[in-house]
Amino acid sequence: MKARHVIAVLLFTSMLTYAEQQESEAAAEAEAQTEEAVAVASEKEAEQETAPAAETSTDEAQEAAPATAASSPADNQIKVSRVAVAPSIENREPEGAGDQFSSDIGRLYCFSHIEGAVDSTKITHNWYFNDELQSAVTLGVNSPSWRTFSAKQISEEETGSWHVEIIHGESDVLETINFTIE
Repeated sequence: MKARHVIAVLLFTSMLTYAEQQESEAAAEAEAQTEEAVAVASEKEAEQETAPAAETSTDEAQEAAPATAASSPADNQIKVSRVAVAPSIENREPEGAGDQFSSDIGRLYCFSHIEGAVDSTKITHNWYFNDELQSAVTLGVNSPSWRTFSAKQISEEETGSWHVEIIHGESDVLETINFTIE
């Protein structure tokens, strides 16, 4: 009799553990779908604001690949409406933008607001230190008004003249922003 009771308890426990596992997996999937829906809703909401745009970010600038998209006549209207270098990005906007930064700044962001893209396209942020290319970050542009940014880790030894070129296609320089690390 005890053996049947032990088997029944073990069976019940394993069924309960299996049910909890299934419930946990379903909850995780639902949470992921909710996060995805919120992200899509946020992008749609951002597109409906006065200055609509969505955000694309990268991890370290050195990890991105250079752009390979070619320009087409339809997207020749693309332009940079705003550009800034800043130590942070908050709510898809640059915070603390400037043209001079301390050598202990750590990480800087190049923010660009792109307008006029007819179709989805790509731009590249080319980061230069003393006129030598340090990194190239490819960023998608997916609407006629799109805010995006790239990040670059700056070491304390990299003092001097910096600039970021915003390139469309292979070589169409849309804008250049200069800054100094002191």
